[in-house]
Amino acid sequence: SSPTLTADGVYVTYPCQTYDFNPFSGVLNWNNSTGCEGGGGATGAYANGVYYSPNQPAGYSGMSFDAETGNVLGAYTAAQPPALGATTGYFLQGGTLTAIGLSSNVIAWTFAGDGTLSTAPILVNNYVFIGSSSGKLYGLDAATGAVLWTTTLGNAANSGTCR
Repeated sequence: SSPTLTADGVYVTYPCQTYDFNPFSGVLNWNNSTGCEGGGGATGAYANGVYYSPNQPAGYSGMSFDAETGNVLGAYTAAQPPALGATTGYFLQGGTLTAIGLSSNVIAWTFAGDGTLSTAPILVNNYVFIGSSSGKLYGLDAATGAVLWTTTLGNAANSGTCR
């Protein structure tokens, strides 16, 4: 995977493995192994002291860790890298965009669009953007999930991500 870099850590994820290295010395801070082996890897996401490690063998689902200690905080499901805000994460799950409170793990809202959502969500200020394989692009209110606008791109909005 490509590393995720913060002031305190360099996080690397492979299927069933998550590592945190000191960015200055390269010394291993912590490692989590779920016991399986596999090739490949996907880049994780960091927000608010939490590292979201896509350490499952396929997709972007994985485990969340306290970035400082490596303690497991929970699991999450995602088909693409999530967009993470200060209090809410936006996860594409089974073709539906789901807004989840990061501290409570409670679903705030869901959005299925035209049924073919396919891209990683992007969070910009108070807006979430997501595309579909049918060629639609949606702009949503990040707090409520209300559609603020939609447009047709002319081509499919493919995920564009590799695993």
